[in-house]
Amino acid sequence: MRRKIKRGGALGQLIALAAANGRKITVSGVKRWDPPKLERVRILGPLFLGPIKVPPSVNELFANVKHPKTPAAKGRNITPRYAAWRALAKHQLALMKPPALAGAYQVTLSYCEDETKADIENLAKAMLDLLVDGKVLEDDRGAFVRRVIVEWGEHPTGVMIRLDPVAGRQRREKPTPEPATVT
Repeated sequence: MRRKIKRGGALGQLIALAAANGRKITVSGVKRWDPPKLERVRILGPLFLGPIKVPPSVNELFANVKHPKTPAAKGRNITPRYAAWRALAKHQLALMKPPALAGAYQVTLSYCEDETKADIENLAKAMLDLLVDGKVLEDDRGAFVRRVIVEWGEHPTGVMIRLDPVAGRQRREKPTPEPATVT
């Protein structure tokens, strides 16, 4: 007896979860595709990427939305302008074929001043998120991005990105308290 698998059903979710974890599942004799493992590398010198189109300001990335049936419920949605920029920038980044990097990095973002009127500090978030979405960086937390330098550049268009390897976070030893002695 053969059953049709619903995409949203529990079995369909189980198959999707197994495929995401890199396991092969056989259903009715059909093998599922096994995604390749992403191999991250540590580079010795700087990596240059760009130019990439200048992103919208952080003030224009998300919009607060009220739910139509429940006015008290709120949500944050990606704006159409940010969605369009993200799709274009992901395509531009994919054409550069950057390696997937391991370890901690200093990220230098150099923007063309003629292409935006936004405050320079409001332009970094979208670019860091792009590097994570494009699988160049593992994450944009402090363990992976140790320093961000944002500057106006002399280049004619877009954003130029420079990634420099740096030492990762060193854990500090907690001092052990001396045991109390009773005399």
